[in-house]
This record gives sequence, C-alpha cells and structure tokens, in this order.
Amino acid sequence: MALSFVFLAIDDLPYFYSEFGEMAYLAPFYSLFAALLFWILKLAYDGRIFLPTTLSAKLFVFFIIWILLSGALNLYDVTGIEVKGRLGIEKLIFQLIVVLFGFIVAIFIYNVLILTREPLVTIRRLILISFLLVGSYSILELFYLAGNEQASIVLEKLNMFIHASKNIENYSYLYPNRVRSVSSESSWFSMYSGFAFPWIVSYMFTRPKNYIIYLFLTSYFLILIMFTFSRTALVITFCQLSLIIYALIREKVRKLKLLFYMAISILILIGFAYTSNIGNLAFTVNDLVTRIISLDAPSNLARFGSQVAALEMGMENPLFGVGLGQYGFHMSEFVPEWAKASSEIRLWTNPAVGTAWPPIHSIYVRLICEVGLIGFLIWCLAWFNLIYSCYKTLKLSSIYMIDDRELHFLSISLLVSMVGVFLAGFNSDSFRFLGYWYVMGIGWSYNYLTQVDIKRTLELKLS
Repeated sequence: MALSFVFLAIDDLPYFYSEFGEMAYLAPFYSLFAALLFWILKLAYDGRIFLPTTLSAKLFVFFIIWILLSGALNLYDVTGIEVKGRLGIEKLIFQLIVVLFGFIVAIFIYNVLILTREPLVTIRRLILISFLLVGSYSILELFYLAGNEQASIVLEKLNMFIHASKNIENYSYLYPNRVRSVSSESSWFSMYSGFAFPWIVSYMFTRPKNYIIYLFLTSYFLILIMFTFSRTALVITFCQLSLIIYALIREKVRKLKLLFYMAISILILIGFAYTSNIGNLAFTVNDLVTRIISLDAPSNLARFGSQVAALEMGMENPLFGVGLGQYGFHMSEFVPEWAKASSEIRLWTNPAVGTAWPPIHSIYVRLICEVGLIGFLIWCLAWFNLIYSCYKTLKLSSIYMIDDRELHFLSISLLVSMVGVFLAGFNSDSFRFLGYWYVMGIGWSYNYLTQVDIKRTLELKLS
C-alpha cells in the first residue's frame, strides 16, 4: 500500500495499456493490484475483513447499485452503438470495473489503517516521500522552463520512461511553458496537489524543531502549484489555504504570521511572472485570467462546449442518464453550434477510429449526463456526509482528547485534503483518480479509530 501513496502523482506511464486500459497509466495501480491480490488470498485463508458501517459507505454502495441499474435500463442502446472503434458495452463494463476497483481500494485502505498504529502519521509520512519525489523531478523542470539546455536534454530522456505518447504524431516529451511534474499534465498535478498539499503544510505546526525545513517545502510546493498556471490548481489551493488559515486562527497558532510571509512571497512571484518571461516560461497573469474567464481561450471553448453538451444530454435523460461511459457515443448530437468553432470539439466529435475520446472535464457534469440526477445526488451526498462525519469526529476529539495536538492538526489536514479532492472533481471526469478512493478509506478509518479512542478515554475517566 505504501508505494501506491508514494507514486500517486505518476499517472502517465507508457506500459501495458492493451492489458489494463486507462488504469495502466497509473503507477500506483501496479502496487495496488499486487497488494489486493495478496489481500484477497489472505481473506480466502482467514476470512477476516472489516467493513465501514457509516452512512457515507452505504451511500457509495448505493451509488454502485445505481450505476448497475442505469446500465441495465440503457442496455438496449448500449449494446447497439459503436463510435471511434469503441463499443458501448465495452465502455460500460470497463468504467464499471474502474469504479469497483476504486471502491475496493477504499475498503482495502480502511482495513490496513484500522490495524495501523498512528495511521494519519503514517499516511502523512508517505505523502512527504511522494512530494520529495515530485519536487526532486521538478527541479529539473524549473531549470528547463528557465531555458537551461542541459536540463531539457535530461528531462526529455527521463520523460520517455514516465510519460506515454498516446500515439500522438510528433509528440514532444517536453511539456511547454508550465509545470506538470511527473503527472500527465498540469491539471492532473493540480489534483495531486489538492490531495497532498494540506499534509505537507501540517508539518509546519507539528514539527517545530524542523520548522524552517517544512516552511521551505511548503513554499516550494506553492511555487510549483503557481507555475502550473492551472485554473484548478489555483482555485483549489486558494480554498485550502483559506481553510487552513481559518483553522489556525481558531487554534490561535502563533506562527500564523509566517503564512502571510509566504503569501507575500507568492504575490511577489506572481508579479514577477506578470512582468517577465523567463526562458520557456511564457505565461503571464493576464494569460491566466484569460484562461479562466474568456470563451475566446480555445481550451475554455472546448471545455464549456463539452459540458453544455453533457448537461443537455443529462436533461434529456434526467433519471438514469445514458449509462456509465456512454457520453462520447452521443456527444455529437448535443454539441452547441458555437462550440464547433473549437478544433478540439471537432476532433472529439469525429467518429473516425483512433481519434481522441471526448472528455467532459467535470465528474459532476459527467454524473448528471451518464447516471442521471439521482446518481449525481447520491455521489454528492456520500461526499458531504463523509466530510461532515470527519468534521464531527474532529470536534469530538478536540473536546475529549485535548492533549493530542498532533492528531488535531492531522485531522484538519485530512478534512482540507477531502475538500481539495472533492473540488478536483470540477477539473476531471475520471474515476481513475485514486485520490477519491484514498481519502474515502482514510476518512472511514479516521472516524472509526478516533471514536474508539474517545470511548476508551471516557471509560478511563469514569473508572
């Protein structure tokens, strides 16, 4: 399990696609696959498995049942359709496998963590190792973006082993103009940062002897996030920093002022990016604002056009949607005329074999489209309940376990990480982002173990 956390950011491997489909891109998949096989064999031997009994876990099970019901009711259409050389039934089955795999991963993590001493400390340590890997790679990337030729040569050779070309003609292993680190693109790095960033920040307030080191790591993480020039990364990080600062104010943490020093440093860097072009780093703040709000930006036109098509499709099939994985088979019927000005939209609606499969760029819009409004509501209610239950557990632990300050800060990190992962759903429509399933398993185990500790503390006080 440990390796799956360490390698979470690596999501673009060029190996075994024909065997495992889109899951093959994920480096954590291989260690999880091996660990799950071992776990299943162990279960066959001793039959010992722990299942979460929280409302959120039950809602996620109901979500899977709803997917099956939606697929069954759309089966006639699903079995009779083919686009871009892909069959509807093939897409439905594979996407269902992805969701089931993710849910099993969450159950597996829950089982491992409830038998682990100090599980949140262990998770944070693994995330730190993960970020050290990410950060080490990105040193090369920053030198390349600053125009260093030697760094670009090394980076290009290294990327051949961790980035898939996906059969794109004249594919370049050098990512232009911005940071993506070991992820497939900057937006996927932003999803990783949404999961990992709060845990790195927590070191600053629980390891006072090494405060300067962790301040440096947090600042470096923020610099990488900024130079992704990703809308998603900046929005998620802004929300997370706001929640962290609010929590620190509530906790009356004296070192809060250093966060403002970091914020000032970031503003200086943004101002520098606004006035200067460094090597290959050609984005400015004006470019970023344009990317966020303007339909004239090509990526925005394609994104909004695809999402409008998905919503139109969902409104035509409001209860059960068109079936999991089926959006791409019907997209061309719902694309608005204004969106066809986008070359990406024209590529996505091209039915020719080998052309790119159309994304929706939001798991929430995808749910409305593919499993209907009820499926969308079940997914959101499960997440809201998971976050709220962890918040309630945090409040209880602060009352009954006052002395455990580290647990308190780690609990805040978990909550902020959950919020980051939930917000990441506005960026990607894929269930293969393992951050969803990681925080699910961590959250369930946190609720269970903390409540057990609270009960034990109360029993000791009453005895």
